[in-house]
Formats: sequence, structure tokens, C-alpha cells
Amino acid sequence: MNKYTLFIIILIIWNIIIIIKKKRKVNKERITEIKNFNLGSSHSLCAFSKNLKNNVNLAENSQTFYYDYKILSRYFNIIQEGGVCFLSISYFSFASKEYWIKTDLFKYYKILKITDFSGRAKLECIIYRYFPLIWSIYKKIIKEKKIEDSKKYLGHVKKLEENRNLEWNINILNNIIEKCKEKSVKIVFLTTPFRRKYNEYFSEELLRNNFYMIINKIAKKNNILYLDFSHDYLNYDDSKYFRDLDHLSELGSEKFLKQLKKELERREIYI
Repeated sequence: MNKYTLFIIILIIWNIIIIIKKKRKVNKERITEIKNFNLGSSHSLCAFSKNLKNNVNLAENSQTFYYDYKILSRYFNIIQEGGVCFLSISYFSFASKEYWIKTDLFKYYKILKITDFSGRAKLECIIYRYFPLIWSIYKKIIKEKKIEDSKKYLGHVKKLEENRNLEWNINILNNIIEKCKEKSVKIVFLTTPFRRKYNEYFSEELLRNNFYMIINKIAKKNNILYLDFSHDYLNYDDSKYFRDLDHLSELGSEKFLKQLKKELERREIYI
């Protein structure tokens, strides 16, 4: 046996070991039953970072309605009848495509099926699942660019102004609503708390016409409760409750979940 053959054999064995370890980790972390759950982007992920009893955090960074629906479908069989779905909606939610940037897809390769992807994403998912050594090299080549906070927030404003994919996202949101109805899951729309400085990027007219009119119309049509904490400066006007201008800290999450529970109990919704 020459040294090149030996090297290839070692690589194959090493690759198999990594795959086995990955599968064991996934099995260990596998969710077996869901009563209540939250969907949404990083706003939701951070808001529910502190454990809420009987709730599973299914939010992800930059998660769009498209992947909210994919995740809902992925776990649908283990979702109990009559639970609650907290669907976090941000100012830019209706502007999203399937995903914001390419690297957003990486986190779904270990959760969703290969058949949930197409084209290059499907190939990447196969590499992620079965060729972890190649994946580790590939991931280092494609890096997410760091964007300055001010540019990021101005980008949020532009997305809301344009709302390019409005009808497409409303369609997907309606699919989420219909899917939840199949198991009598009660949907609660949420907009999480933001810093005053973040809200100052958006004019009242822009928020009213391009966000609230849309949300309220959908909520009214489907008899969905919408809880808006975005301008709650009475409770969240302190930097200690935030990681940055639009994401809650762990302390903020703890306060938010207590407040959320009270708001729900006032409306006789118990979780």
C-alpha cells in the first residue's frame, strides 16, 4: 500500500468518524415533543433566549417567513394539538426573499431534509452531511461580511420602504396560519421591544403604511392576537435590557417573557 492510498483511507475513516459524532450530537439534541413554540428571526431568538416553560425556541438569526414555514413543517408531526405559536414579526419581515444572504442557509442543513433545498444549496447540504472535512474548508472560504450597525439599520429602513416581496410573504404567512389551524394551534403575533434610537430610524408614516396596516389587517382577518412591544419605553428604556438597538439581552428576555405571560393571562391564554 503506497502512502497516497493510506492517506485517502485515513481521510475516509476520519470523515466517517466526524459523521457519526455529528449524528450522535443531533440525536442527543433532538426535540421529541412540542407544546408551544416561537418562530421568527434573531429578534425572536433573543427575546426567547431565557427558557419559557413548555416552549421550544424555533427562531433563528435572519429567519424569514419562508423558513418559518419550512421549520413549522419539519416539526409539525411532534407539535401537540391546541398549543401556541409565537410568531415574531419585525419591520423588515415582509421584504425578505427565501433568505437574506447565502450563509443564512448553513444553519438549516442539519435540520431540514436534502429535498427541501434545490440547486447549489442542495449540493452544499450533501457536502455538509456526508463530507464534513470538505465542508470545514468550504465554510472558511465563504465568510459573512460584517456590516456597520448604522448601515444595517438604514438597510432595515430601505427594506421597509420598498417591501419588494410583500404579496409573496403575505402568502407564506397565510400558509403558516392555515398549517397551525390543522392542529388548533393558536397564533400570537409579536413585535419585540426595541431601543428608542432604533425606532427613530423609521418615520411614523412609514411604520403605519408599510407595517402596521398590513399586520393589523392580517390579524383582524384571522382573529389573531397581535402584541406590539416595539415602543414600550416604559418597561424597556434601559440599555441593560438590550444587546444592541434591536435585540434583547438575557436580562431583557427574562423581563419580556414575564410581561408576555401576564399579557396572555389577562386574555385567558395560559401557557
